[in-house]
Amino acid sequence: MTTQLSARKELSTDFDRDRSQSTEFWHSQMMTNSSTHNQATSELPAIFTMDHARDCGFRPDRPHGLAVARLTRGIYTHQTSINLGTRVIAARLALGSDSVIYGITALQLWGVDLPWRLRDENRIHVLRLDHTNPSERPDVCSHRGLLLMEPEIINDVWVTHPAEAWMQVANLVNVDDLVHLGDAVMRRKNPLATPEELALVVSKWKKRRGVARARLAVDYCRPGTDSWPETTTRLILVRGGLGCPEVNLKVTDGKVTYYLDMAYADAMVAIEYDGAIHVADRAIMQYDRARRRWLEDRGWRVISVTAHDLRTDAAGVVQSVRKAIQDAESRVSTTSAGHLAA
Repeated sequence: MTTQLSARKELSTDFDRDRSQSTEFWHSQMMTNSSTHNQATSELPAIFTMDHARDCGFRPDRPHGLAVARLTRGIYTHQTSINLGTRVIAARLALGSDSVIYGITALQLWGVDLPWRLRDENRIHVLRLDHTNPSERPDVCSHRGLLLMEPEIINDVWVTHPAEAWMQVANLVNVDDLVHLGDAVMRRKNPLATPEELALVVSKWKKRRGVARARLAVDYCRPGTDSWPETTTRLILVRGGLGCPEVNLKVTDGKVTYYLDMAYADAMVAIEYDGAIHVADRAIMQYDRARRRWLEDRGWRVISVTAHDLRTDAAGVVQSVRKAIQDAESRVSTTSAGHLAA
């Protein structure tokens, strides 16, 4: 019995030793493979093709623990963070160097605020200048046509000019959204286009889808806005039968200068959109109060509009502005009559 126990103990010891040696061997192999893979990725560009990978001695579709992600058919990356710029470079690499980023994707790269109906578009839109027909890809939408304006370069990729990109989505949105997008490419801070450039692409975009819609929209677009809701407010006033207010009107007394979101200067009626930050930040709230007092002391009527007003009481906003304009006109008429009587 003692002999059997001793034999079992020896067998168990041998097994544990063999298992330990086997574990060390496979761990060593894994470290070697990992080192080889790391060396391979160091020789690759951040975004690469199957041929690039094969030249480095591995198959990206069978990475065996290597951190490789597929961007589109035949194009891969070993970057851990994948963003729009990464996917754009991959699409251009797949379709060819003559590709120019187009429409929705171009606006996204330019950082333009998009309407909700375009925000969920994940495909990369590309214009092929050589008019070839590349194989279809579910994640890339290929377009054919001519460019009206010189494209620009963002991160080594050709991208459609913002004004032309605006025109390229005209058939995908309604007139109001197109006005919002036109304002967005002409923001007060870092404008990407001018009214003249928007008018130019509309005049040259003949016999193409969306041109009739763009002709309507371009007359309502204004440079110098700061946000999407400001454009919404302006359109509500215009649709309500009031004239189009001046945008970003400068008001100064020589010492202090303020810019109004929009205003009817002759009537001295200012319309200001107050977003959530205007009540969430104490410093901004105090600045707004001082600014409002300064304007009112100089005869301005200031009407504040909020997101809740735009959603639930657009007609009330129009009525308030209309009444303020009428009151201003009545004061002018009364003053004029008094001068005549004197």
